[in-house]
Formats: sequence, structure tokens, C-alpha cells
Amino acid sequence: MITLSDVSKKYNGKAIFNHLNIAFHHCELNFLLGKNGVGKTTLFKCIMGLEDYSGNISVNREKLFCIYDDTPFYSDLSGYQNILLFSKIYQISGKIDVDYTLLDKDLLKKKVKTYSYGQRKKLAIMMVNIINPDVLLLDEITNGLDYETIKYLKRQFIFWKKDKIIVATAHQLEFYNSLIDQVFIIKNKTAFKLSTAVKGSNLEEIYEECLE
Repeated sequence: MITLSDVSKKYNGKAIFNHLNIAFHHCELNFLLGKNGVGKTTLFKCIMGLEDYSGNISVNREKLFCIYDDTPFYSDLSGYQNILLFSKIYQISGKIDVDYTLLDKDLLKKKVKTYSYGQRKKLAIMMVNIINPDVLLLDEITNGLDYETIKYLKRQFIFWKKDKIIVATAHQLEFYNSLIDQVFIIKNKTAFKLSTAVKGSNLEEIYEECLE
């Protein structure tokens, strides 16, 4: 479980969050719903330990992996070199089993700076399957993906949810309707969990009701 207790965050004296108290549970897809600029990506950075904050966040960062929308990698290294480097960082031992469904061997030999936006996203998805983190943070993961990859990703979500804590945020809401287990609304510098059952709910309707 990820637990945020009395978490507050400020930029230049301006509050982004005030006293957040929320928890994300194992084997669930937790969805953060909020307008642009409310701090969803900032919250991910706090969970990752990349931003200062007050309060407490309880999470095992050694087994945490985040896919940001801009999917930063080492651009002067090849895709495969990035895989090797991240495998070392996450202490993956033994032979690395690479699934070439999303990117073929020839493309993985090329430097990441030659990749398209969607290809970097595909590399990040491959990383999840190699690293197999306990906690997975996903910031707009569906952006830039083609139809076939979207179908592949939906199947992966069902597989990932069996043994991970997943926290996701996106504006392409329809993709998540059949996948979500919990919805957290970020509004007015705080976050709260919907008290009603949301599994299979329509996120577009929830957005209209809670955020407009």
C-alpha cells in the first residue's frame, strides 16, 4: 500500500496540496481525476521522492517505476542500452527476457533520440515487463500510442493488476472505464476517494459531476 499522511506541497509559497490523506492499495488500478494544473504530475514526483514536501509518504521506492508523459530516457544510448542500464539500476539479475512485440531488435539498436514519441512510450512499457515493479505510476501513458498498442496495453493492465499497485492519470478517460478499481478526485488543493463503487464506471460522467 502507498500511504500519504498529511502531505502538503508548495511552489514559491503557493500551495499545490494541503494536508493530503489518501491510500492506494495493492492489486488495484487507482485513477487520479483532475483538471490540468491541479498537481497530478507533481504528486507523482513527490511519491517518487523527486520533490520536497511536508508530511509523510510511505512507499517502497526501490520497487517503484514511473512512466511520465515525456518518457525521459538516456537519449544518446540505444533502446537496448537503456534496458540494460535500468535493469542494473533495479538490480535485475540473470538473463534479461526482452519481448519484441512493441519494438523490434533493429529499432532497439538505435539511439533513443531517434525514436518518435510513441516509440519512447513503447520502450517504457517494455521496461515495466522487464523490471516488474511492485508500484507503477502512469502519467498519460496512452498519449502517442497507436490502436494496436492501445489494445496490447489494455491486456497488460489486466495482467499488471494481479500483483501491483497502479496509480494512473490521463485525459483519455474512455480507455480506463473498464479497468479502474478506485477513483481519487484532485480538487481545491486536496484529494478524496469516491465513496461509491466505481469499478467499470464511466469516468467521463464522474468528471462532469465532480469537477465541473
